[in-house]
Amino acid sequence: MNQHEYKTFFCSGCGYEVRAPVYCKNRFCSVCGRLRAKALRLRMQQLLTAVRPGPGETYKAITLHVRNQASLSGMVHFLNKAFRKLRSRALWRHNVSGGCFVVEITGQPGFWHAHIHIICLSRYIPWDHLLSEWRFLVGAGGIYIQKIKSQAILGYLTSYLTKGCQNIEQQQEISDELKNYRLFNVFGIWFKCLTKKKKKKFPCPKCGHLCWLPEWVINRMGRGWSKEKTLTPLRHDFARFQPP
Repeated sequence: MNQHEYKTFFCSGCGYEVRAPVYCKNRFCSVCGRLRAKALRLRMQQLLTAVRPGPGETYKAITLHVRNQASLSGMVHFLNKAFRKLRSRALWRHNVSGGCFVVEITGQPGFWHAHIHIICLSRYIPWDHLLSEWRFLVGAGGIYIQKIKSQAILGYLTSYLTKGCQNIEQQQEISDELKNYRLFNVFGIWFKCLTKKKKKKFPCPKCGHLCWLPEWVINRMGRGWSKEKTLTPLRHDFARFQPP
């Protein structure tokens, strides 16, 4: 694999140097995956703080899967569509208040296996009843249900979202094929509790300044610059770019 691309930024206050990875648009990239995992954990922490279990509700981890298919995008589309239909069924609506889900991709070209990992707040649902509903929608498939502690939810979801594709050589091709599909989403009352993400500013660990200059600006100005000089730097927040 090619080495991941980085860009260098300098603090406008003291010249502290930091290298930030450039987003490569590959959802299964291990470098970019760390940033996605961090962002997901922050959003999940926000949700777990805002949502409280109702009477008789507990956190449950549910896995849904269908038969393997040759088309990856077709399989993910079919899986998401079936899950939307399941959420509109009476059994689900009367027992599940809300939650979130991650789509995991395994398999190989021509024989893909995609499945959904769900975290939800739910009352007791008999396994055979939910299986019957799911098979009514997809024809053939399976489910898995277990209780999960709130402390384990963050690790459970991020492990699947950042697990990556088994076939490393075709990661980019697979990522491009799934570019129109969400691999993480929320539903029910959790959707209402999810507020808009705020961009996080990255302060200089040495002097605390929030203004960063890209390397090309420094090269144009020359290395003799100092904070006493009058600068009109480009301001970069590091919501997407964190130090490696």
